Amino acid sequence: MTKTTVRASLAMGLATLAWVALVGPSAARAAGVVGTGTAASCTDAALNTALSSGGLVTFNCGSGAVTIDISPGAGGSGTKTISVATTIDGGGLVTISGGDTVRVFIVNGTGIFALQNLTIANGNAAGDGGGILSGGGVGGNATIIITNSTFTNNGSSFYGGGIISNTPVTITNSTFSDNHAAGYGGGIISYDGAPLTITNSTFSGNTSTGDFFANGGGAIAKFYGNLTITNSTFWTNSANNAAGGFGGTIRNTDSTLTVTNTIIANSPGGNCYNASGTITDGGHNLDDGTTCGFSGANGSLSNANPLLDPVGLANNGGPTQTIALCTG
Repeated sequence: MTKTTVRASLAMGLATLAWVALVGPSAARAAGVVGTGTAASCTDAALNTALSSGGLVTFNCGSGAVTIDISPGAGGSGTKTISVATTIDGGGLVTISGGDTVRVFIVNGTGIFALQNLTIANGNAAGDGGGILSGGGVGGNATIIITNSTFTNNGSSFYGGGIISNTPVTITNSTFSDNHAAGYGGGIISYDGAPLTITNSTFSGNTSTGDFFANGGGAIAKFYGNLTITNSTFWTNSANNAAGGFGGTIRNTDSTLTVTNTIIANSPGGNCYNASGTITDGGHNLDDGTTCGFSGANGSLSNANPLLDPVGLANNGGPTQTIALCTG
């Protein structure tokens, strides 16, 4: 798989401060609030209005959890296109859903696109990126920052069930679960050398079901550039075994992967697949097989049972669901 082939086939907090520094204080006044205090007021139309000028978007939907379905079948206007610097803060209560029929976001601008305390669910792309499509054929080079957020049950008929991007992506304190792609990267595909950084995050149940030529990276597929993973857990992600299973969790192609303080386990198709790249053991990792190449010299373990709770994802405290350690 060459870089040319990949390119051709793809045709308010710290995030807010970074956004203001990038685009200037005048744009900060173009913030929007979705809703007027009730769940019923948090509609697709209200979301469109709040997003129209970029800036910081927050929600006033009452005290309970609320889902905004943007799909036409639910009366929504479809995929949201982000062309200017935008931060969306869901307050830990808001889900934006693609209704299993449309992609949730296209990012074709510059600056920062930040999601925090938000759930992106049920995005469905007849192409790439069920949750987010950034850069590539849609243009733009925005930096994606995801904090305290969840991507769940997003899918694509090609690459990147949750996210596809050839721009920088940073993910912190977040969970990717049950996202799926018919090609590379059930959870995320990052390509063209753009850095991907993942910290304190959980990936569970993400799948890549592609054929022999587009298979692997149930959780993450990385092509070129740097992938850095720290303090994270990968559990029950998978790639299509019948097609070769090139990285049930991670497919690393011509990239530099550094893993530290991380568990990678229970991945049909093997946990890691390294194609002409490098994997650096940053220390204190655990692989329940041997495919990630972790070394005892760095305090890491291979062929070891991580003793994670078989229940899987649950509310163990914190902003998103995680997987607990077994008692004892």
